[in-house]
Amino acid sequence: ECFQAYSLDEDHKTIFCRRTIMGRIPLGYDITVTDDGIIAEIGFNYYRIVQKRVMNLHGVYYLLSDLANLLLIKKGYFTLYASGVYFSPLDKGVVCFAPPNTGKTVTAVDLCNRQGYALIGEDIIIVREDQLYSCPWTSSYRKKNSMFDSAGSIGRMNPSMNRSICKTCKLTDMIVLAAGKDHLICEREEVMRRIEILNGYLFQHFASPIVKILEYFDASYNLDWNACVCQKIRKLADVKDCYIVYADDPLRFSNFVHDIIGGCV
Repeated sequence: ECFQAYSLDEDHKTIFCRRTIMGRIPLGYDITVTDDGIIAEIGFNYYRIVQKRVMNLHGVYYLLSDLANLLLIKKGYFTLYASGVYFSPLDKGVVCFAPPNTGKTVTAVDLCNRQGYALIGEDIIIVREDQLYSCPWTSSYRKKNSMFDSAGSIGRMNPSMNRSICKTCKLTDMIVLAAGKDHLICEREEVMRRIEILNGYLFQHFASPIVKILEYFDASYNLDWNACVCQKIRKLADVKDCYIVYADDPLRFSNFVHDIIGGCV
């Protein structure tokens, strides 16, 4: 069965993509999706040329991120585009959402310079019900000279910083970081409105062609995935503390977040 540049091997549940650009350069990949995982064979030209999104072609990282999200949701998990820290003295798991380059990573790493904090994630966090899971599926893990050493601990940022990573903890606080004059907003509906928008920003958020093709070929995937995630986030917000923190300097977010976690605000 075919769908434009895509075809399906029904016996092996494999989707093939075959395209030609500029009249002569072949691009393609084979992806097999099962309940247990994803097997991907990416053509050299596709991997080399398609880094982000061009001519309705999505980079490998974006394709696989969307597919991984689908499999996680089917198993009861979902992902947050957020940084997160665990504060052991008060047993608190905190996630921080923000537009790109606002200060999520800086805030998380800066908090981990303080006693009692451990990093959950600086880019992506996996959630099931109200449990947070550290995820080595992030920008910093993939980049050369990242903030993590080979053992998975935080390094390079500050020799004296807490070097531990929290693998799992309960979520207690959801915070949106925003650039602006210093102040705090506790209006839950506005916090959730922003979180729903920000959480779908980094990746294609179920809009990759491979997801639509999978839905077309397999009816069990034909669901409103974005609505499903928003519903799960809303359920979290019903019982968690939610805030929007404004600061005119990104380096000050960590102080404000620390005060909120410690009950000083």
